[in-house]
Amino acid sequence: MSDPAFQVKVVANPDQQNRRIAREALFEKAMRNERRREIDLYKKYATDDDFKPGLHEAQMRIMKQMLKSNSQQAGV
Repeated sequence: MSDPAFQVKVVANPDQQNRRIAREALFEKAMRNERRREIDLYKKYATDDDFKPGLHEAQMRIMKQMLKSNSQQAGV
């Protein structure tokens, strides 16, 4: 979430559909970058059609919680 592209394309993007598309594209890029280190996770992500959306949903819940926590800390 410290990637400047994430901040611009996801966090600051007012359009929900474009925000989701950008988040998924950045996630795909991160998965490709980490595939050698996390080969089993990448294989499951690349081949299991049920796993992929579940992983995206889990990521979205984590990001929402982190953003909520960060905004609460900034308001304190």
